[in-house]
Amino acid sequence: MPRLNAPPTANEVKAKRTRTQGRTGAPVIDQSERAQAEAAATQGNQPTQATLSSLFQPLHDVREFVNVLYYGKEGSGKTSAVSVMSKLGRILVINAEGGLKTAPLRSRGADTSNILVYPPAGADLTFDGLEAVVEQLRHDLRDDPNSWAGVIVDSATEVYAACLEAASDKRVTIARNNKGVEVDRWFTDRADYGEANKQMRFLLRRLRDLPCHFAVTALERRDVDEDTQKVNYGPAVSPGLATDLLGYMDLVLVTKGSDEKGGFRALTKGTGRYRAKDRFDVLPAILQNPTFDRVNQYVTGELVEADDEQQAAQAATTQTTADKAEDNTTPTKKENNLCPSSPTTSRPRPRKPKPSAEDSSRSSPESTWPDSPTSRPRPARTATHTGTGSSARCTPSTEKRSPVASGT
Repeated sequence: MPRLNAPPTANEVKAKRTRTQGRTGAPVIDQSERAQAEAAATQGNQPTQATLSSLFQPLHDVREFVNVLYYGKEGSGKTSAVSVMSKLGRILVINAEGGLKTAPLRSRGADTSNILVYPPAGADLTFDGLEAVVEQLRHDLRDDPNSWAGVIVDSATEVYAACLEAASDKRVTIARNNKGVEVDRWFTDRADYGEANKQMRFLLRRLRDLPCHFAVTALERRDVDEDTQKVNYGPAVSPGLATDLLGYMDLVLVTKGSDEKGGFRALTKGTGRYRAKDRFDVLPAILQNPTFDRVNQYVTGELVEADDEQQAAQAATTQTTADKAEDNTTPTKKENNLCPSSPTTSRPRPRKPKPSAEDSSRSSPESTWPDSPTSRPRPARTATHTGTGSSARCTPSTEKRSPVASGT
């Protein structure tokens, strides 16, 4: 009698395998062999260590480029500032505005021999042409990483207008040819805006992702919030595209041309009204002469605010102007009375200590930038003088004045 639960002998296992194979017609595989085969198949589908290392890159090995947006009023120096990128090597300028002039660029320090423009003179600016430009740049940089130092779009406002006009013309042509409907060619449909926005996002993202510097210029746009009546300034494209454009760029600079308050400068920190940013956190709040080469020097660490002679010179000029203004407005003994003929006099108010040049350079952007709420002039005080001689009285006016216009 066989023992209960006794392990099968080798002959019994062989006989069982033969019987199973005879019934199914398929070879019998041992369970251990099946497990090994499944493990090998699974391992073949998983990436190896070599494959994983080719998918990722250490952050410290990533080469950083400058992606910057300059926006401001016309004539504020945006095109000349970004064209100084040509000092770094060959650049391509998408000359949508046609604002490239050799003499002004050279006066700013640009190397005009390194500047190529698109489209050529007399050619139209189209989305298909711009897409072909992007592909050519990608091909060139893949073959030679130093073939292009950077790309400039001058300006996003004009490129967006060209895309919007092309979308509108296409819609009108299709309606007339296919449907036989007469459509107003000067009317812009909501669908036209949608198509232009998608085309601009496509171009801007692919240009931004190229392994080279990227700069965009745009005109300034003023928007008023319907609910809060708050005024904001941003790049002059559609509101939705403006938000995306501000997010695409590492640096957003608001330019201001030379005036009585200072030379060519740019706001680099966002305020209540102006949308700006510095993702590198290296630029002064107000950067003097914000040409591309100076911005790049700040990003790479070659230049810091403490060693920037142009920043120091502007701080000294600002301090001198403030001193002169304070001296001219110092109250005298007679001016301390609202009514000069009043027999009583008030004690002169002590003068505030003069701020140092370092304090002036660290002043808030709100106090020095145009249209700033804190830089509005204060209304003058008034007084009413009644009576004569010893009965004369001087009564300050308590009339409520309307707020001074912001000038925007």
